[in-house]
Amino acid sequence: MSKNKIIFHIDINAFFASVEQANNPSLKNKPIVVAGKTKRSVVSCPNYVARKFGIKAAMPIFQAKSLCKNLIIVSHKFHLYEEYSEKFINLLSEKVSNRIEYISLDECYMDVTNLVTEKRTPLVIAQKIQNLVKKELGLGTSIGISYNKFLSKMGSDYKKPMGITQIFTKSDLESIIWPQPIGNMYFVGKSSEKYLIENGIKTIGDLANTKDYELLESIFGKNWKHFIENANGVGEDELNYSYGEPKSVSVSKTLLNDTDDFSEIKVNIKEFTKEIAERLSHYDLVGKTLSVYVKDPEFKLHTKNKTLKNYIGNYDQMLVIFLEMYERYFIDMKVRLVGVGISNLISKEPEICSELFDKKQNKRAHKKDLNDIVDEINHKFSRNILKVASKSK
Repeated sequence: MSKNKIIFHIDINAFFASVEQANNPSLKNKPIVVAGKTKRSVVSCPNYVARKFGIKAAMPIFQAKSLCKNLIIVSHKFHLYEEYSEKFINLLSEKVSNRIEYISLDECYMDVTNLVTEKRTPLVIAQKIQNLVKKELGLGTSIGISYNKFLSKMGSDYKKPMGITQIFTKSDLESIIWPQPIGNMYFVGKSSEKYLIENGIKTIGDLANTKDYELLESIFGKNWKHFIENANGVGEDELNYSYGEPKSVSVSKTLLNDTDDFSEIKVNIKEFTKEIAERLSHYDLVGKTLSVYVKDPEFKLHTKNKTLKNYIGNYDQMLVIFLEMYERYFIDMKVRLVGVGISNLISKEPEICSELFDKKQNKRAHKKDLNDIVDEINHKFSRNILKVASKSK
């Protein structure tokens, strides 16, 4: 890992809300949140106008409304967010560099080491990216610049919206990273934050300089060295350039009232399954581990999984299994949230390939299948455009 590398972390500011504004200019400069519209919904993403009223992500909608009387609530449009995310990555790849590691819908790493010259500094490149994404997509970005992924990620979080933060020197590390609360550190969860603070480690600088390695191991486990290295500016600088596909797809909803009414649950599961099928089709994926999960009135999460022998992605197939699982495990339970999902995903192979190259089929079966396929294609085009070749003599 060399300090000669220059890694960007590019983060779209208030992504869901920003996409809604870009897609509907009438929302510009108005306080909006992306959320469900029931009384039990929580804020998924507030825009920066709404944040000035003290509204934050995960805040109950009723509380957000009490802080801002003119608050506009916009429902999620996941397909729109996926569309903008794809445009974002494609824009960067085509106009800046394809040395990109896709992280999630609204963020990525980029290695710009080979782009930097005396005049084209990292700052100039970052400004170009901000202007490009704003002009083409109407989205604001914050960019962290450093010699590894950890510091660039911390940099992009440091100044929002439309911030650019460079962290290259020991002085940068000590003035920008070390004073931050330990809970701001990437990968430090709420539970770890609590134990660290209880033991006197309140800032990232405290972590960087502690010698109580036994304490760190008790909190972070075998990866404790990774955290102390990050706090001291040491981190990974190799990017994974394969464009990321989702590892799982799931949809859930908090219900208006606790219920055990299966007819109501069934309507929701049908909607969820349709959305999952559309997302799988968008990425050309299939999966074989299906999940159904619920939260009871005490907020306890219950999950059941089923792994199939074959991969599926079809709406009808998934719906049958989701409903069977719900009826088997949760039919008599009152629930406040219901969700379904599919994981263990792979790229969908064309059916024709699996038929032609299935080694378990004998030669006669191959011959029959191939003839059937040729007949179907010829019938589709209403003329004989294909024929099965005979053996060479």
